[in-house]
Amino acid sequence: MPHVETLPAFELLGLSCRTSNAAEMDHQHPERARIGRLWQDFAGSGLQGDVFGAYFDYADRHHADYRVLAGIRAPHSAEERKVNAGATTDRHLQVPAGRYLVFEAQGTLPEALIQTWGEVWAYFEQPGAPERAYGVDLERYLGPGHVQICIGLKD
Repeated sequence: MPHVETLPAFELLGLSCRTSNAAEMDHQHPERARIGRLWQDFAGSGLQGDVFGAYFDYADRHHADYRVLAGIRAPHSAEERKVNAGATTDRHLQVPAGRYLVFEAQGTLPEALIQTWGEVWAYFEQPGAPERAYGVDLERYLGPGHVQICIGLKD
């Protein structure tokens, strides 16, 4: 069962692309999918720190194009900045403070994550479900096989 968490504002740094659920799920044209390649590029980027995925800049909620970022919490200390000095990035993203509904994905990735996203969509289609903000939604990577999906809620 998901729980509500209030997150402070923070900044992410990483690589991004624009895609859609239709492109990601087009099994006849798998070359249209961009998220897998984005995460491969991130793995080779040299970025080190707390890993996040972010979904934002929604054209029409989750029915049309949106932007995805694979990255880390922006480095604040001199040591963190030094570790990430040579890393490849193309995007800074400000995550707004607010209330987020948090879903747990545990198991083999990416299968557990894909299954949990299905649960997220089904949850918000239920009568009486809270309303999504469609600002910034997050995947917070906590360890091998453990990811939290944080969905921004309207105030």
